[in-house]
Amino acid sequence: MTTLAWDGHTLAADKLCDDNGIKRTTTKIWKIKDCLLGVTGSAVNGKSLLNWYCDGKDPDTFPYCKDKEAISILIEITKDGKINQYWDSPYPIVYEDTKAAFGSGRDFATAVMDLGFGAINAVETACKFDVSSGMGVDFLTLNGA
Repeated sequence: MTTLAWDGHTLAADKLCDDNGIKRTTTKIWKIKDCLLGVTGSAVNGKSLLNWYCDGKDPDTFPYCKDKEAISILIEITKDGKINQYWDSPYPIVYEDTKAAFGSGRDFATAVMDLGFGAINAVETACKFDVSSGMGVDFLTLNGA
């Protein structure tokens, strides 16, 4: 799975990819134009969602996941910091929260951010406790700093 955390300024993600029981390292967040994107769940389906997004988000070409055990979620942080979640529809769930965490380590990350720490610390902590997160942390900010 994954841990993604957004603290209102920084999007952070772990780097663990499970390749049929072998740990691999991968990137799960990207800056595309003036948005930040992250994926959770199946890497293959996550890449399909990312490609769909980059190709213009045409509702008619949304990559519906046929295998409900291999679902992915695409998180979009817009240029004004809004959170959109694409899961099983080309129409996002829009969250009004200023902070949020997603994936298997979301509970740990949410608690850390609630204690006043940022997204990087949140993902680092999730990596200590969530068996499906690890292999380091990537992070991006909206302003590029």
